[in-house]
Amino acid sequence: MDDPRLDQRREWSGEWWLPDAPEQTFGGVLTYEPGKELSLGLIGGWRYAEPAEPLPGVRVGRGDLLRWPIIHGRTGETPLTLIDAWVSEARGGNDDRPDALSIGAMTLLVDLHLHAEDEPVFVSGWVTTENLNEWTRRSGFREERGRGLEAETLEPLEAVTGELRVRLHTLSSNQSWTRKRDGFHIEHWEQAAMEFRSDTPRPMDDFFEPMRSVSDLMTLSTLEPCADITVRLYTPPVPDRYAEGHVFATALHKVDVYQYRTRTPEPEAGATVWIDFILSREDQPFDDLIPRWFELRDTFKAALDMVLGLTYLTGGYLQTRVVSAVSAAEAFHRALKVPPPLSDAEHSSLRAALFAAVPDDHRQWLHDRTRYNQPTLRERLVDLARRPGPFMNDLVPNPDAWAKAAAQSRDGVAHFGAAGHSRYDELHAIVMITAAVVTMNLLGELGISQERMRRALRENRDLRWTCELARQHFGETPLAETGH
Repeated sequence: MDDPRLDQRREWSGEWWLPDAPEQTFGGVLTYEPGKELSLGLIGGWRYAEPAEPLPGVRVGRGDLLRWPIIHGRTGETPLTLIDAWVSEARGGNDDRPDALSIGAMTLLVDLHLHAEDEPVFVSGWVTTENLNEWTRRSGFREERGRGLEAETLEPLEAVTGELRVRLHTLSSNQSWTRKRDGFHIEHWEQAAMEFRSDTPRPMDDFFEPMRSVSDLMTLSTLEPCADITVRLYTPPVPDRYAEGHVFATALHKVDVYQYRTRTPEPEAGATVWIDFILSREDQPFDDLIPRWFELRDTFKAALDMVLGLTYLTGGYLQTRVVSAVSAAEAFHRALKVPPPLSDAEHSSLRAALFAAVPDDHRQWLHDRTRYNQPTLRERLVDLARRPGPFMNDLVPNPDAWAKAAAQSRDGVAHFGAAGHSRYDELHAIVMITAAVVTMNLLGELGISQERMRRALRENRDLRWTCELARQHFGETPLAETGH
């Protein structure tokens, strides 16, 4: 099995040990199950609990279970590294020498022994993600008269973010020819991958974070949850592992990565329909879009995480989703750092006048309510409903009515445990509209044109329905009164 696909179950049988005790090995089987933590079952095992010691030299029963930052293993000639491991279950024996030990872990590196989580040994990371191929709007396949479909090599698109160079690869080939009794079967294959490369070796987390951002970009672009399909890291060449002159002796060394994911990819499922993309590589030059995307992630991280979370996790209580959606809008607006409603001098003067007009026993109350010179939640929401451009009238025809209902519903759930007067259908509309408002503002910060965003509201099926909800619940004139 060549690709380390995160949707497929895998097992590795071999020997396992702790890096500081390589002479003490135990046999066991490591299992990767999509959507679950990695699980290692050992026959026997090492000490797994720290004895409780209430007084120096006095041990009483079992203390805390141990965690291990690194566990090494080997299956055949292939080295393995488990990262961030913990005890799941111990059977028989005692704390120092169990008969069997079950261990969970978050990350597996295949074909490498890493000695510390922050060891700087990686120079590149590759990730393939659901819908990335469609998002690129590129293909190396060409129809040649008399020769059928031919694949040509496309040069990668390049960008720079921080100290990493980013490359968007499109890999095309005639993958296989199969002779069957009914004739020749030719399988054509094309895949897009995002690569992050560094000139100097770095720790794995320096690549994991930007690689995870690719699935977020695809989720924002499609308004559908997108998951990573394969994840790889690369180290500099390791020529001592190959015979002199071997082609791999000078190539970067590939390390397959298996990690727990809250969402399992479905690579065989149909791609998102192109008309439902609200953003693609064509909407902004790649060398401009990628740096903007990472800057946006840094600036609006809280808002982005909350609004994408509504897409990744589509279930849950409606009241919780209201809090997440409206809080995302508030966090986004705060990160914009818009000027306060009053100047500092005006704010100080107004407070002084108010303090002079109230009794002494009310001054603390007044102090707590006037200390911040900031817009109200409703004012923030109205500003977001207008900020991207006039086309937002299609999404929020009555910003004041929507902002009032959204603020009251969020505050009701967050502060009083109930959404107040809002019906469930109105709460659903608030979630959908608010998430769409934040999404449009995110696109605006990425530099996407107003015309492209207007088209997204018309073409994307979810946004079209959201505009309909807005007209029904917060329109200038309810549809029932117009006869439509």
